[in-house]
Amino acid sequence: MPGIIAFLVIMVESLGAAALLLGLFERFIAFSLGLVMAGAIFMVHISNGFFMNWFGTQKGEGFE
Repeated sequence: MPGIIAFLVIMVESLGAAALLLGLFERFIAFSLGLVMAGAIFMVHISNGFFMNWFGTQKGEGFE
């Protein structure tokens, strides 16, 4: 992942949570956090399927 993308993810997750708590830019921040979570699904968790690893039989966790 490029450094600028990692920096933007960190800023959205930290400053975005604070902005939501303060009630600032709700729709924009919620959309941005949704994009971050979609990126996490498609970059890391999609190969492990949908469900969590309840019984330890999978390689990793799903995106449930």
